[in-house]
Amino acid sequence: EKAAAKRIALGDVSSSSQVTVFGFAAAEKAGQRVVDPVCPRTTLDAAGREEVGKCVDELRGRKKSEGTGTDLPTAIRQGVDDLTDGSDASVPRVLFLLTDGKMDVKDSFKYGDPAHREAEGERQLKEALKEAAAQNVQIWPLGFGPDPDKKQLDQIAAGGYRKGCVELPSATPKAHKVDGAKDVGTTLERIFAAAHCLRHEEGPSKRPPATLEIGISPLATVGSIVVDKGDPEVKITYIDPAGDKIPNTSGTYKGSRFELAGGTGTVEALKIVDPLPGTWKVKAEAPEGHRSLPVAVSVLWQGELRGAITMDPPSPQAGEKVTVTMRLQTREGYEIKDPRDYEGLRV
Repeated sequence: EKAAAKRIALGDVSSSSQVTVFGFAAAEKAGQRVVDPVCPRTTLDAAGREEVGKCVDELRGRKKSEGTGTDLPTAIRQGVDDLTDGSDASVPRVLFLLTDGKMDVKDSFKYGDPAHREAEGERQLKEALKEAAAQNVQIWPLGFGPDPDKKQLDQIAAGGYRKGCVELPSATPKAHKVDGAKDVGTTLERIFAAAHCLRHEEGPSKRPPATLEIGISPLATVGSIVVDKGDPEVKITYIDPAGDKIPNTSGTYKGSRFELAGGTGTVEALKIVDPLPGTWKVKAEAPEGHRSLPVAVSVLWQGELRGAITMDPPSPQAGEKVTVTMRLQTREGYEIKDPRDYEGLRV
């Protein structure tokens, strides 16, 4: 879960995005609380990305004596409150809800008499979802572990705000379920991309020492290469499609601008503005004793396309046959040679 949270916080390509991270369970005795805040709202500029990479490590499992139920209504309300407090309603508000089970408030005294707690929990969940929809908060639930309730997760996704970054089915919130811990990070990254109109490419995963390859499209104007190292002792080197090692991961090189975050942790991300398109190599090296966990690589990116329209003949007569051509322009100097790069575009 920590790695998954870091992957989306560090991988976001916008330096004006803001992120908050909290853990949740249930309050089952006086003095307990449902939510464990770990990262207050942080703007994802260079310093903020570094900060989020560290504070996510404060997420932890709870002891039985601390309240270990699953109070979904309170968690959703906390997320809605965090997203709406002092923020601009025109900016997308997205809540990613990670849970390993179904709602469990049977020991939560604030839901009233024990015999009615389950029904009261359901009622409060519906109310919390109505509040989310009213405040333009999308909810993307992700269930994992042996027993997540897919029907309940679907209800949560459908109950929040339904409009996405664009009017496409891929940007409409939906619930996801994964079988094991190893899939949480990649699935969360994929739904994060869908919610933010980013493209997501998943690369290979290998134990170090290894060189992993990942492609960056010529359509990309900004992207993040996200590396889940598993072990903070793993050292990463980035090699561009021309075969050159990136000498400065916080600066400018060959017309691209780089910004590395999380280099000392288990997940790091290299944000690149105007990346060189093609196959990038990510070289992972580790000392003896730190080579047991696989290193995984992925890319999140966004692109800007412009269209140039020409007509032949330029001033046709009535009834004359005309050919209209539209050329899609990427950044200066790059032409799209592979038709697969157009996949997923609607014009």
